Amino acid sequence: MATLFRSMNDVATSREIYQFRIVVRDTSPHLWRRIQVCHSLTLGDFHHILQVAFGWSGSRPARFLIRGKAHGINSPDGQDDIDPLRLADFHFLPKERFFYEYDVDSHGRPRWRHQVRFERALGVEPRRFYPVCLGGVGAAPPENCKCWMCACPANEALESNPLNSRGGAASDCCARLP
Repeated sequence: MATLFRSMNDVATSREIYQFRIVVRDTSPHLWRRIQVCHSLTLGDFHHILQVAFGWSGSRPARFLIRGKAHGINSPDGQDDIDPLRLADFHFLPKERFFYEYDVDSHGRPRWRHQVRFERALGVEPRRFYPVCLGGVGAAPPENCKCWMCACPANEALESNPLNSRGGAASDCCARLP
């Protein structure tokens, strides 16, 4: 996994924090997370943060689609080919949306498509650690799941991960499917 910050001073020298709301598409009800990250993160760093926020390992190919352009795909062998662009390079506007696609097959079709909405830029709060997950709904489906039903609506807790303090786990709905 990539280092989220180049040095301990990255957060201290960061002027802005970006807040995003990430919704997993084609799930009912929607699964989502709200996170805050330093604006100086690369897309590769942001990819790793999204993986942690949804409880995935990053072992599947992924890409960002921002303003109609695909930005890198990380390969299944763990080598990151994601562009070294930083979030700040995009100069996002409030409510601007783009996509993060995870588990992209050899034909370019993603299993999981996330709509990422830039909510706002904030100043750094001196006593807060970043990145941070501020909230969300629903446990993410397991990586090896082939259906959205694994993200059971009955489970409203965020899964266990280093970005939040709430517990929960995804259910194994696929085992109940014919």
